[in-house]
Amino acid sequence: MKRFNKTRQTAAPVECQEQQPRAEDQGVKTAGPEKVTPIESKRTRHRAEDEDAVKIIFDERRNRIIETHHIAAQVERQEARQQAEDEAIKNVFNLCMKRFNKTRQTAAPVECQGQQPRAEDQGVKTAGPEKVTPIESKRTRHRAEDEDAVKIIFDERRNRLIETHHIAAQVERQEARQQAEDEAIKNVFNLCMKRFNKTRQTAAPVECQGQQPRAEDQGVKTAGPEKVTPIESKRTRHRAEDEDAVKIIFDERRNRLIETHHIAAQVERQEARQQAEDEAIKNVFNLCMKRFNKTRQTAAPSSMESTRSKTEVWLIGQHITEITGAQLPSRGDVLRLFFHGHNEHKKTVNDSASEVAASVISFWNKARIPTITEKSIGRKVVDLFLMWKGLKKNCTRTTDTQRKKEETFCDELEDLFDVAHPKAMQLLTIKEDRAFLAAQREKGRRGVMAGVDKKIACSIKRREESKSKQSLQQNQASSALEYDELGSSSETESQSSSSSSTSSLAISPVVSSSNRKRATLKVITPELSSTLDRTGISHRSALRICHLFHIFPLSPMSHVSPAPVSPEAGPTPHLCCLVPINLCYLMSG
Repeated sequence: MKRFNKTRQTAAPVECQEQQPRAEDQGVKTAGPEKVTPIESKRTRHRAEDEDAVKIIFDERRNRIIETHHIAAQVERQEARQQAEDEAIKNVFNLCMKRFNKTRQTAAPVECQGQQPRAEDQGVKTAGPEKVTPIESKRTRHRAEDEDAVKIIFDERRNRLIETHHIAAQVERQEARQQAEDEAIKNVFNLCMKRFNKTRQTAAPVECQGQQPRAEDQGVKTAGPEKVTPIESKRTRHRAEDEDAVKIIFDERRNRLIETHHIAAQVERQEARQQAEDEAIKNVFNLCMKRFNKTRQTAAPSSMESTRSKTEVWLIGQHITEITGAQLPSRGDVLRLFFHGHNEHKKTVNDSASEVAASVISFWNKARIPTITEKSIGRKVVDLFLMWKGLKKNCTRTTDTQRKKEETFCDELEDLFDVAHPKAMQLLTIKEDRAFLAAQREKGRRGVMAGVDKKIACSIKRREESKSKQSLQQNQASSALEYDELGSSSETESQSSSSSSTSSLAISPVVSSSNRKRATLKVITPELSSTLDRTGISHRSALRICHLFHIFPLSPMSHVSPAPVSPEAGPTPHLCCLVPINLCYLMSG
């Protein structure tokens, strides 16, 4: 339109053959009002309409280009995000394959020498509850984790595909809208060209003042070469330029459409490639899971698994040989230690409970918390064992009540095996010890025991040393007292007098030795008692005789015991010098 206006303004007036140009064309104003021809008014109106249409078209085109750039940027961001997610999927898949390979390599089958495989390994269900080894439980947990991870990945992938489809639909709608706009532009341009051609063809030739119209304007061909006016040649050139400009515009539009189609095709190829990768990942994962299940079902249990399955206790787990850790013993620790002595060492229930009670009370002493007696702890261990035994008796039941009891029992295994004194909180003087005991009684046994307090350890050591010294002194004093009593009650051995002094009554000296123990002398014998009864001696007189006989031993008299007494015959009865001769005779007889 700018070119058309410029051409109309700068175009030279038509020079009629052999006629002067009109005054209006020479810029000379004539008298009277200026006349506007119908062609000029129509051209002005058409020009204004064409300008408005072109302005609207170019505004829409600019908006379309901006929107296309936004879509291209969105597609680039989507591709970058998809690439990052593909890397994450690849990493997760590699992790799953590493776990699978590690599990397959480390689970070596046990070769039983000359034995048939177990019924459980052949897939035959046996009576009793199904036992799950720790390795199988670990594999099951890993498999569940892998399945959850793959499920999350595929959910994200599905959302990504849905978003990609939304983008593709948006691109298609944008292409359809652009195509419709292009059709509208083309129609408007064709309409403009038709109007322009129609105006050019139907425009009447300029009538010169007082002159006849030219033969060319009337359609009459004159002799000689056809003459083309400057205005027509300029219009033809401008029309060619306009056609070239429109051709360039439509070429650019076509290239943009081709580029958009390339982007859409690239998005489609990306979706197809991602879909193929997802199918491949899914197939590989299913194959790995099939191999894993097949390996788990057909692989015989290893020696460690078989040993652990033998020592595993229902609801309790594996045995333990001692209580360790920085927390007070739990109910599960107590039962595991109890079953170690009861099942492994074949001890009775009471013996195993006593052993566990000793271990528990020693562990509580480390925390310096007062406890109940060891006997009471043993009773609590036995009660806990009987509770487990009652659940084990009904383990084949599948009722909700039995299942809830088992779940409650398993939850309480991690609770504290509380053997503290009923007044432990009042007896504890240190604030930290009270807080530790309260935390251990909570769910999960919060808190741990710290290292040994050197100051308290030294005071305990000194206290134990003083107690040991006091006990040693008491033992020494009691042994000395017993030794003195034994020496006073024993009888001294007398030296035999010479053979010449046998006719006289003489008191033999008493020889005592403080370096050796003395034997006790049994005074009242059955023979003496029967003799005293036969002679009619009263109890008081008999007691006096025995007392004197024990205090004042004498050498045997010649007339009483004429035969010599050998040392092997034992101690010879001695008589008191105050005892009558007949009584001595009776006693010797």
